[in-house]
Formats: sequence, C-alpha cells, structure tokens
Amino acid sequence: MNLDTLIAAHPGFDLDDYYPLALDLVRHEGNLRGLTAELDLVVIYYNKDLFDQAGVPYPTAGWTRDDFLETAVALRKELPERKMAFGGQVDEVVPFIYAHGGAVKEGNNYTLTAPRTVEAVRWFAGLALAHQVIPFPQQLEAYQPEPGEGMIVWSFLTTGEGEAPTAEELRWGMIGGNVQMVAQEGDVALWSGQLSDRQGTGGWNWDFGWGIVPWPRDQVDVVFSYTFAYFVSANTPHPEAALRWIDFLSRQPPQLKGIPARRSVAGSVQVRQTFVDQIGDEAYNACLAVIEGATPVDYGLYLVAERYLGQAMLDILEDGEDVETALSKAQTVLETKP
Repeated sequence: MNLDTLIAAHPGFDLDDYYPLALDLVRHEGNLRGLTAELDLVVIYYNKDLFDQAGVPYPTAGWTRDDFLETAVALRKELPERKMAFGGQVDEVVPFIYAHGGAVKEGNNYTLTAPRTVEAVRWFAGLALAHQVIPFPQQLEAYQPEPGEGMIVWSFLTTGEGEAPTAEELRWGMIGGNVQMVAQEGDVALWSGQLSDRQGTGGWNWDFGWGIVPWPRDQVDVVFSYTFAYFVSANTPHPEAALRWIDFLSRQPPQLKGIPARRSVAGSVQVRQTFVDQIGDEAYNACLAVIEGATPVDYGLYLVAERYLGQAMLDILEDGEDVETALSKAQTVLETKP
C-alpha cells in the first residue's frame, strides 16, 4: 500500500524521526511503500591482532581511499604470506566504483564503460596486480582449509536466469567465496561484511580482536545497506490499524542487529549501550553519521558485479586484458541480454 495517503491523514505521524536514508530505500516511483525498521550497512571489518602484529595503525572513521591503500600495502609488507591484507572479492569493486563517482547502472542504462567507472576498476585491479594486497587469485587459491572445513561459494554461481556457472565462474567462486571463512579463522586483516555479521552471527566464534569502520571515502561518500522494513497489504480491510502496528514495530530495539531506522531508537540509552558494548562508541557514531549523510546505492547492483564484473575481472587479472576492453565486453553482454 502507498502509505503517503494514510500518513497524510494523521498530522501527528512523525516521519521526521526516520533517517532520510531509511525512507528513501522504501520509496517506489516517489511513493512511500513501507516503514524501515533496520539498516544493515556494508562496513569494513579489521582484525586488530593482525594490525598489531604488523605494527600498522587501525583504520578510523573518515579514512579515504588513499588511506585504505596505504594501510593495505603496509599490512602486506609486514604480514606473513598466508595472511591476507584485504579479503577483496569481485563485490568490493562496486562500492569503490560509486565512491569514485562512477556507476554500474544509471536508470535503465548500464555504465561499465563510463570514465570514472573505468578509473575505479583499474585502481581496484591494481590492488592485485600492482600491490598484491587482495587475493586475485593466488592467496585464496593457495589457502588450504583444515580437513572437514567447507568452502563457501558466493551467490553469483546461481544468479542470472538459472544458468550453470562456467568453469571460470566456478573457479572465481572458489577463489573469492571463502573469504568469510578465512577471515573467521583470523587470517585476513581487512574484509567487508554486513554490520550484522559481527561476532555471534551464525555461531561464529572470533577468537581475535576486531573492529568496524565505514567504507573509505573517495569522491563521494556512499552507503550500501540491506533494508529490513514493514509493509501494509494493499488489500487490508484495516489500513489505519496496520499503519499503527508497523509504526509501533519500527520503534522497537533492533531484532536483526542492524542500525535502527529511527533516530529516537538509535539514540536510546538501551540501544546505544548495546552497540557500544559490541562495536565501540566511535564505530557506532561513525555508522550513524554514514546513515545521516552518505549517498545510498542500490544493494542489488552487487548481483550485476558478481556475474558480469566478475568475468571482466578474471579477464583483466588472469588473461592480461586491458580494463577498457574487459568492461566493454561486459557492457555488450548486459546490453544484449533480454
């Protein structure tokens, strides 16, 4: 149901309590379709034990892409070969593209060959080719799990129209897909994940010190977020009661470990203390600042990256293809798909 009409009939309804990002993510064609409860941000995790071992300062809120590169290079120089400076996967190129002012898609048009997109992909490829700070493909391929441990394969192997993965895609999945497992074992200094991935999710038991920092800044401050929201059926016979109910639900403490969508909830003593105990005061304030001011990017664009940018990255990193050619090929495939 379009909630704008319902809310307009209740002058006291406090939409101002929601972070603008929380409302923007549930608008469709300009209409408010739901009320967000939590925002599960994509953040950078860091392993404090490996940073201490390398003698490298921890990343801090407000760090830049240059800071990220300097940190990753310093880690690679000081850490043993088995330890990874940054657990980069094909997905990670997308935030770097948007932070650089590029895009994967604008409206109905794919923009893989736009200048800033090309620049960002070239920089990202350089993390592997020039600086060797991400596992493309040597480090993860060389990582041998202990007997009985599984290998996680990322979702791009089953995206698209149910197509079976190619040999290259399967190999990419095996190379990039076990980063979370490797990070969980304490072998990765920097890796990306959702805020809700923090220790305790899925029975993980991180036996190392860890921290969280927002995505590094570049030309644009960006935020990727899963969105947990409540909606009202268009056919409900009790729309006003349903609105009151989802308004009440959105006022509750987070159930799924994301940042509350409402300022009053995020700033409450109970919720703030819970987050401070888990990730620290500085990290929580940094997450709130990102929600308040960063440019939101559609998380669904990761699916484009996983298959089509993934193949382009393989072409660049393993076949030595130049960035413009690899992206042009991916662009052509996207434009010709039904």
